[in-house]
Amino acid sequence: MTTNSWHSILVIYLASLALDWSLEMGIHLEKSAYLALAGNFLRSNELSKVIDVVKEMVKSQHSLGVYHGAMLIHMLGFGRRPSLAAEALDLLPDDQKGLSAYTALMDVYISAGSPEKAMKILGEMREREIMPSLGTYDVLLSGLEKTSDFQRETSSLRKEQKSLVASTRFREIVHVEDKICM
Repeated sequence: MTTNSWHSILVIYLASLALDWSLEMGIHLEKSAYLALAGNFLRSNELSKVIDVVKEMVKSQHSLGVYHGAMLIHMLGFGRRPSLAAEALDLLPDDQKGLSAYTALMDVYISAGSPEKAMKILGEMREREIMPSLGTYDVLLSGLEKTSDFQRETSSLRKEQKSLVASTRFREIVHVEDKICM
């Protein structure tokens, strides 16, 4: 093994040890420590450990934030772990389960070849009265166009997207989450 391989193994081991020790001792870490641990586990592809870190963050009443939450969902999906991405969404407080987090999870499901789950997430999002952005439509349409099972939904989504484009031209205020999903 190379020196870099040993270094990576040691860093992962020490990060796991730090997390386990804090859990065992009942110690709540600072937000930056949780984020550093999550980053180490993401880089080493220890994705289930990332979820453990996020659970502890939530217990310690630290917030991932809208951006980090959506990025985490996206990265877990990129690691081909859609179930962990869905779990990450569930761990977010309701006020952070917004447009960017839902769009990220839809992208995960589309990438995993499960457009029906992406459509279910769209339904949940609409039930919470969160309106899709142009980026949300792009994600859905790119995945649904590859399958013949959702032709009616694809047509409907395309009409909604065109309507949103027309109304967005006259909108003066663009929300942060809309910018993230563009």
